[in-house]
Amino acid sequence: IMLFQIISFLLIFLIISRIVVRYVRHEIGGREFFYWMLFWLLAAGAILIPDALTRIANILGIGRGTDLAFYGSFVIVAYVLFRMVVRLDRIERDITKVVRHLALSDQDRSGNSKSKFPNSK
Repeated sequence: IMLFQIISFLLIFLIISRIVVRYVRHEIGGREFFYWMLFWLLAAGAILIPDALTRIANILGIGRGTDLAFYGSFVIVAYVLFRMVVRLDRIERDITKVVRHLALSDQDRSGNSKSKFPNSK
């Protein structure tokens, strides 16, 4: 075992411990917990047995294990970015609906369009 592997395992252990703490505190759900654990355990496996990643890459027709890791990381980042954009769009629509509802209900109650909030127009 090389020094870089030891340092990597310590870092991965700290990351996994934070994931477990967040899961126990119900800050992340079961599916998110599962995917993060899977990701970091696969990363630990690739660091421990780098030749296995190269063999898998060769089976898939990719020259090196590092190329496979790069391609896989790119796909994961692209997917996560897509999910974040979709979620952000949904949040923006929800906020617009809530603000519209509050504005209309405020207008209905007071009979005019004056806001209860100071310095707002």
